[in-house]
Amino acid sequence: MDDNPKCPVCGARDWERVHNYHYRRPGNAVVTSPFGEYVRLRHRVLFEIWFPEEEEVFLTSVLCRRCGFMGYTPRPTAADIDAKYRFLQTTEMDIGGQKGDRRSADIDRKRAERVYRTVAGHVKADRMRILDVGGGNGKLLRPFIERGHSCVLVDYNVRPLDGVEKIADRLEDVETGLRFDVIISSHVLEHLAHPGEALRRMSSLLSERGIVYGEVPRGVWGGIGIDEDPVTHINFFTWRSFELLFIDQGMEVLESKEFVGAYNRRMDVVVVVARQASGEVTISFDGAVAETRRLLSPSMAAKALRLWRLRKFREFIKR
Repeated sequence: MDDNPKCPVCGARDWERVHNYHYRRPGNAVVTSPFGEYVRLRHRVLFEIWFPEEEEVFLTSVLCRRCGFMGYTPRPTAADIDAKYRFLQTTEMDIGGQKGDRRSADIDRKRAERVYRTVAGHVKADRMRILDVGGGNGKLLRPFIERGHSCVLVDYNVRPLDGVEKIADRLEDVETGLRFDVIISSHVLEHLAHPGEALRRMSSLLSERGIVYGEVPRGVWGGIGIDEDPVTHINFFTWRSFELLFIDQGMEVLESKEFVGAYNRRMDVVVVVARQASGEVTISFDGAVAETRRLLSPSMAAKALRLWRLRKFREFIKR
């Protein structure tokens, strides 16, 4: 764990402490959780993998005063993240998720079609070469497979879909000579110790005029939401800080948007589509920190609007 990390977006070490979180190891040898098996396994990661000698863990959410990115300290290193996924690979056999009910399958299909439509608006090719980084079993690639595109996968998942070739567990292990017209990174960069380095690696694997499709949850709303689960996400982006992640890696943003996406629940998400810039990129951090502060302390009107967008307005009325 890193007690004094650089900001993974802009490289600064100018952190503002926001909130403290406290986790206590249960007295029994097996960590239990009232929040279900998913969170129980993340608590095991926290105490068995990341802090095996500790009875209590204290984390502090922090705000980068330069770019508005949020994370927490101490921050997991790349080795900590790798150890987490090695552990989950053996304890959570559906990591990346191909199991689920009909509703989940329908939601995944709609997400996949949305990704396809966005990508097709930027890349015109009869047969695209697609790399999905961290795509589980490759479920977002179904529309590409059906249209005859070449699809490969980088993920710890060991059971990719038919028509998807797994080429590595990690992005670092992909052969340097390979080139792709589209690289998809959907709900991945919020998990990585060095998301900027991952983007730089993706950019190096692009064909001429190739694009990266990046999608993450908007991770800031009244805090960063790690009260129950401090392990799943370690990066908490706003719309602007996510754009800056791409720009800082010398990429040109072609499209960016924030909207409510449907997953196992409705949530605010941010999408950026970018490619390698042909010239020098100018970076402006104007307004980035102010955006994060607004999301940390939303007004009553903003709260009501968000609940309406998430179709939870009845909860607001009952308060």
